[in-house]
Amino acid sequence: MRQIIKKTCVLLLATLYGPYALSAITPEQQAEIDYLLNAVEERRCRFVRNDISYSSSEFLGHLQSKLQLNEGLVNSSEEFIEKIGTRSAVSQIPYVALCDGQLKITQIWFLELLATYRSGR
Repeated sequence: MRQIIKKTCVLLLATLYGPYALSAITPEQQAEIDYLLNAVEERRCRFVRNDISYSSSEFLGHLQSKLQLNEGLVNSSEEFIEKIGTRSAVSQIPYVALCDGQLKITQIWFLELLATYRSGR
């Protein structure tokens, strides 16, 4: 039930404030952000947010909601990582990824993925 209420609130806020968010993000930057979001889903890692472990699909949903609420603040892939994918906005506790038995702060994990993506272009 809590999840349904949360999603409803996110959608309501996005509907009310979404049209007013002005984002200057380029198609290239959007492709990079999409790559990072896809990596969350495809890598099948566990993610820790505020001391609670989430599946990749749960964490992806959180990041997408957070991005939708803050899209006017994100104008680059680096800003996506810093403002959306690094830490809890409320507690300021860093997000952590557990992938293939290795723990990484998501900021480092995302920056490594971004570097790999850019080197392959």
